Amino acid sequence: MPLEQKAILNVEKNQSEFPLFWLEESKRNMEGLRDIIVHLDEKTSAMRYASTGYRGKANEMEEQIIATLSRLEGQISVLSDVVLATLRILDAEHERRKHRVRRYWHGVLDTTQKWERTVVGHWVYRILAVISTLTVLGFLIKLGKWIFVHVHGR
Repeated sequence: MPLEQKAILNVEKNQSEFPLFWLEESKRNMEGLRDIIVHLDEKTSAMRYASTGYRGKANEMEEQIIATLSRLEGQISVLSDVVLATLRILDAEHERRKHRVRRYWHGVLDTTQKWERTVVGHWVYRILAVISTLTVLGFLIKLGKWIFVHVHGR
């Protein structure tokens, strides 16, 4: 196998692993999004304010390299801002949907409790409950008598 193919396989193998090794496995979902945002913000903000520029005289080639590096630093800052903004939007959307599901679920529970109170408080339900209770008690008494007769033979 050529060296180039081995390198490609190594890159594919490394990409399959979770890149944020410092994040707990239980938080490797939407719940860990805030931790990722804070981590990225800390790393990029430190990089933005660390550069104090370049000192001394530079020849023409060094000036080109410095200009290219400055453009690249600006592009990295823009990309990190875009990633941070996207992550914040995703986090806000996730929280909004989670809250909407909670509200919906509480609405369902409130409705079922209201119907339960309505049914339990109705006189027909109470009559049916008494009748069914008496029926079950009668059945249990007959079952007890039957078992007693068949076990003791009387």
